[in-house]
Amino acid sequence: MIPKLYPTKYVNVLGQLTTFISLVGSYIVVQLYPIMITHDRDATIYFYCIMSVIATFFLMFTLPETLGKTKTQIEEAFKGKLQIDETIKKIEDT
Repeated sequence: MIPKLYPTKYVNVLGQLTTFISLVGSYIVVQLYPIMITHDRDATIYFYCIMSVIATFFLMFTLPETLGKTKTQIEEAFKGKLQIDETIKKIEDT
């Protein structure tokens, strides 16, 4: 699934980086869970619940809809957005 996330020319590097970050995050969660659960069981469950809700809303509002679009169309959409952001920065600098 990772190759579908990134532009074709960056898949090799970003795929490995994504996997590494995911593994580090999983390691941190697995190491912290026993410590958190011994201090306060309810707070631990609420913490993970709130983090899941925040992540869900973040993804819902920041990721564009890609249903029915090809990978090329998605890449072009992000390039267009990047160009708009660069233009705004240039205007702000002058």
